[in-house]
Amino acid sequence: MTAAWRYLGRFVSVLAIAVLAGVAVPTARAGSLPPVIAFNDAGGIWTVQPGVPSTERLFVPDPSDGSGSVAFPTWSPNGAELAYQLRDSTTNRDKILLADRTGKLIGTALSLPESLSKYFTGPFAWSPDGKQIAYWCSHQTGTNQFGIEIYQTDVCVVDMASGAHPVLAASTSAIFVTKGSGGPYQMYWSRNGKEIVLDVSHVVTCAPPVTGLCSQSDIGLVDVATGTLRLLTTGGGISPAFSPNGSEIVYFQYQAAGSTPAGVDIMSASGSFIREVVPS
Repeated sequence: MTAAWRYLGRFVSVLAIAVLAGVAVPTARAGSLPPVIAFNDAGGIWTVQPGVPSTERLFVPDPSDGSGSVAFPTWSPNGAELAYQLRDSTTNRDKILLADRTGKLIGTALSLPESLSKYFTGPFAWSPDGKQIAYWCSHQTGTNQFGIEIYQTDVCVVDMASGAHPVLAASTSAIFVTKGSGGPYQMYWSRNGKEIVLDVSHVVTCAPPVTGLCSQSDIGLVDVATGTLRLLTTGGGISPAFSPNGSEIVYFQYQAAGSTPAGVDIMSASGSFIREVVPS
């Protein structure tokens, strides 16, 4: 186990504090550039150098692109670009924008026409070569007997060169992709580019004293080549992240369906439990 991965095991406790405080889970840079953690809070994006909290500063997106709320800052693999979501308050449209390390707007990765039947959200996951960004995408599948719209959330990717944004992995009747804006959910692309680990949900028997069926959060894995989505855990889990070499996954555990996160576990990339990092 590398020193960096041991550090991640300790750092995940800090992430838990950020989640409980309503702050987006930070994403650190990769590559040779100085390490910087980006997170959103109080209507803006902030950056801080690990171990030097006094250097924290406000990251200001370019106002020429429209005012609105910003969220889900995610560094590119080489740490040179920061992708983030902006909801333009004038058009109510979501965009994935790109900024450099100084906060200057340098491009738009994705901007869909305004539509009530399709939208997207972060957190995001860069492919290791920096050519694609994976994100949660939703579309309307119908309406129920009360006339309320029914949506399905899938995993989409946007090609940075062409702008194409196909569905990579679709929710099934057994496994539902969990929309990122509904809680401390995460999505990470493996370093070898072959897999994406993310939060999913499925139907289980409720834990006593609740009876009936409940929706339970667990950890899912997407095969990038085939788009196949499968469960890695069945006992509850949330907010997964790959280790630097991609051989292990750290995640928050759940004690029972419908409960709150109870501790931190590590499993292999194939889904085999390895050890508990933070006791429940």
